[in-house]
Amino acid sequence: MTDQTASTDAIVIHAVGNVSPRRVEYREPVESLFTMAHQKIKEADIPFCQLERIFSTTGCLQYRDFNTWSSRIDPGNVKSLVFGGFNVVSHAGNRCFDWGPEALLESIDVIRSHGMQVVGAGKDIAEARQPAIVERKGVRVGFPAYNSVLPVEYEAREGKPGCAPLRVSTYYEPQGYQPGTPPKVITIAREDDVLAMEEDIRRLRDHVNAVAVSVHWGHWGLGKREAQATYQTTIGHRAIEAGADLIIGHHGHTPRGEWTGTR
Repeated sequence: MTDQTASTDAIVIHAVGNVSPRRVEYREPVESLFTMAHQKIKEADIPFCQLERIFSTTGCLQYRDFNTWSSRIDPGNVKSLVFGGFNVVSHAGNRCFDWGPEALLESIDVIRSHGMQVVGAGKDIAEARQPAIVERKGVRVGFPAYNSVLPVEYEAREGKPGCAPLRVSTYYEPQGYQPGTPPKVITIAREDDVLAMEEDIRRLRDHVNAVAVSVHWGHWGLGKREAQATYQTTIGHRAIEAGADLIIGHHGHTPRGEWTGTR
């Protein structure tokens, strides 16, 4: 366990994935994003969310083979998260570096200036791997965050802003002898990134009563029978074996709980 004295009281965590507040752009009240949900979110001792946009007016759109123009939004949209009642915000997502380092750093500053902790991204890899620690009812919970859905150069490095990476390699294995047969898709997480995650979790365990690991992973737009990729199972088990009590996954845009063994 830890050297911390844990309370017998239970605490509640509400985790919300892929939040994209754009009410300023729509000329709507910023509170409208969570009008129907903010009371339920605030019932939790620790509300957590994954941010899919960048609160910034600076930066330069990075070249990518997909549309990223809408990921930079007015910093005033942060008030949607404030109204929602969130304490911890993960910025480790596939949009975090769309507008380069200046925009990401501004976004982090905007979130922090409104009283929320940011995890999963930072001015360098050390800051990106720094967890948030929240104490409620005598229970200390640590929140590290990582990203497996990241284009090239989105990862933080020494002296370079970005997100904490859990990078993945994809391989295609032929099945059967018939030409055109769909291949088996194999995904393998990079061992150095997984080892770094395990190191973070083990170090964090000495300072908290519970560890909730946030991972931006998987894929969206595919059917139910392709719910999970093989690397997700590997990362999840490795995190638990290192000491994680909870895995908070997001990116799929729909609930995902089934694994067919094909990815």
